[in-house]
Amino acid sequence: MPLTVAAIEAELLIMVGPYLRRVGLDGTTADGTNVALRGPIRRAVLAMGRTMVDPISVTAVDIANLAGFELEKLLDVAELKVLEMCWGNWPEVDQSAEGTSQSLSQLADRLERRIKALMERIARPYGPDAEAALIPGPSAHGLIRAGRSDLRAWDWSALRACR
Repeated sequence: MPLTVAAIEAELLIMVGPYLRRVGLDGTTADGTNVALRGPIRRAVLAMGRTMVDPISVTAVDIANLAGFELEKLLDVAELKVLEMCWGNWPEVDQSAEGTSQSLSQLADRLERRIKALMERIARPYGPDAEAALIPGPSAHGLIRAGRSDLRAWDWSALRACR
């Protein structure tokens, strides 16, 4: 059965659907038309060194013969791009007034940790002998830690090297 854009969307939504919904984007549609995932999938296809028939939308032709660890890398890059988009769209910050406080930046902190973990994984080689198969990272559930660092200080050359 050939790989479809809808199948890639479905796989991504398992990983990032809750984040997309939380920032007001489509975190449920997996029929090949999800606009929130179109850009991240397109960027992942291009980062893999593939060409595209349509400069905006990924088609089945663009992902033909994509399988195995190449597919895993595409999913990782697309997930990274989705999480970067969610991180940039999360407007909430910690608030405190008159003895009460709300820690609304926890989602951004979690996204930032996952982005860093994905960047490290993408920078490593993919394959059966590579150690990049699994890197534990923050998920949609679990421990929330305080503190935020700045992603602009991150070494982005590792991501550029995956092209």
